[in-house]
Amino acid sequence: DNLSDEKLSEYTDVIVKNTQYLSRTIDTFKNYFNTQNEVTTFNLKDTTKKVLDLVDYRLNESKTNVILNCEEVIVEGLENEFIQSMINIINNSLEAFNKQDLKERFIFIDILKESNSAVLRIKDNAGGLDEDIIEHAFEPYFTTKHQSTGTGMGLFMVYEIMVKHFGGNIQIENTKFIYKNSDYKGSQVIIEIPSSLGSR
Repeated sequence: DNLSDEKLSEYTDVIVKNTQYLSRTIDTFKNYFNTQNEVTTFNLKDTTKKVLDLVDYRLNESKTNVILNCEEVIVEGLENEFIQSMINIINNSLEAFNKQDLKERFIFIDILKESNSAVLRIKDNAGGLDEDIIEHAFEPYFTTKHQSTGTGMGLFMVYEIMVKHFGGNIQIENTKFIYKNSDYKGSQVIIEIPSSLGSR
């Protein structure tokens, strides 16, 4: 069958968006390798917006809404490692959503300054994880995905970056919460990293 003009236009649009997404991702990885040893101070609010721009296409494709509550907090470290960590966490949520048929999909990102620390809470409403999975989530080569699609390096890499490179700590837990008068459950990643420079 011949494609209608409307369908052709729709497919072309999808291809263009995919290409743009891949191009941005490649640029980020190139930038990551070029600047991986450069420690800088950066604003978590600005950096989180970069993260969301990078995963924008995937979020739209999966019809996932991000609710961002982010203070301007300055931290010191390797910004691109932080970006890759956030992308990993968001991708885990998107993978979890793919296994379910949910009418509404949310990822909440809260970044707040508490004392001399930046505290990040990233949670979703994807139903949560089995307790035995949570127990091993930060171990190398442990994956919640099928062996053919998951390397198991995602959360282990995030752990290494946040603990060893940023001098912080990280945990993952199941959570229940209310949003707009509806009950939800999902998983939540909590990261705490030093922010001795204060807010700007």
